[in-house]
Amino acid sequence: MPVFDATATSEQVVEAFAPQVKGRTFVITGAGQPSIGSSMAIALARASPGHILIASRTAAKVEPVLTAIGKINPSIKATFVQVDLSDHDSVRGAAQKVLEITASKIDVLINSAGNMALKEYTVDKQGIEMQLSANYVGHFLLTNLLMPALLAAANTEHGARVVNLCSLGYLISPFRFDDYNFSGGTTYDLWTAYGQAKTANILFTFGLAKRLRGVIAFAAHPGSNLDTQLGSHLAMEDYNSIYETTKRNTGKDFVFEEPRFKTYAQIGATPLTAALDPDIAPKSPALLINSQVAETAEYASSPEMVEKFWKLSEKLTPKFLLKKRTPTVVGYYGYLKTSTIVKLAKILVQARKDYISTTSDTASKPESQLGTEIQRFIDEVEGQPVVDPAGHQHHKEADAGARESTKTEESDVEIKVEGPDD
Repeated sequence: MPVFDATATSEQVVEAFAPQVKGRTFVITGAGQPSIGSSMAIALARASPGHILIASRTAAKVEPVLTAIGKINPSIKATFVQVDLSDHDSVRGAAQKVLEITASKIDVLINSAGNMALKEYTVDKQGIEMQLSANYVGHFLLTNLLMPALLAAANTEHGARVVNLCSLGYLISPFRFDDYNFSGGTTYDLWTAYGQAKTANILFTFGLAKRLRGVIAFAAHPGSNLDTQLGSHLAMEDYNSIYETTKRNTGKDFVFEEPRFKTYAQIGATPLTAALDPDIAPKSPALLINSQVAETAEYASSPEMVEKFWKLSEKLTPKFLLKKRTPTVVGYYGYLKTSTIVKLAKILVQARKDYISTTSDTASKPESQLGTEIQRFIDEVEGQPVVDPAGHQHHKEADAGARESTKTEESDVEIKVEGPDD
């Protein structure tokens, strides 16, 4: 397989990994024209994917991308789904549409939408600081809601992947667990907010890989490009405060990577490498820079920070369930984890034994029908993957220590359990 560097273009990466593109379904957020997402979508079209679905806020910005895809290959299904990642109701509605359109099977999800260094402190509909909201929290919710479709593709030839676009801007600031919302704006700094949002993308990537078996996760720093207009609201002198801010937050100097800027043709190469390259799959989770696996700061990848951050993310998005679902018992990613089921079954076995020991019918004790059936259930389930009605696969190892919750509503029932690792 070819090895790419900072000079690679999106089309070169797609051409090299064409078998990983052909016939597959890609979901890309924020791919309005011009953007990193649109660059990737148009490049992917040259290798005959089955479906490119763009989830973005503004249809008018996506229409030129869909048109370009159609001109490259009219047989490609190209779809727009409206979503405002800062509005969780919008995210849930969009996720429902995406699952319906894709028939609940997604091969690659690329979380590309975002903003950068907003000068004024702003919060989203839920009261979350806007850079953290648009760059991360909305994607956390969307990814979890689309997880059944990703898991449905996990056992296919090329597996399933989630790529979270991040930035070397994560080096500006660790995640601010004690004040991620900047005390209602009184402690707000535009670059610190951007830095913690990009750190969030990487922590999320490592958290996904920890919890899921069969879904590969990478964070990708695409590089900088002026054509995307991500920083069009900033003057060049606005970037000067990055150095002082980084020193204050981390005690280290900030150094821009080289080359400082990439062309529009190059800007999608690294995230596409993360999405397609089969050789890097065993290295998941990881951060990619210039299409190469790179080291990650400890505050963005340590198991302690990853777990702490996942729990906070769950609090910020308290309900993963889609609307209008059939009432059921649900937990992590919607359903009880395997280890919890096994625990409950073992408790039932012991309860049955205790009950039988108090009766005089000793002949029925060891071989009671209920006890036999429950023991058979334990033997079948323990250590084996369980596929729930939504298509989620659960493994005891992957579920160990996972946080679960208890919530009851008219349309859905959620069981949450806090306890030690199994």
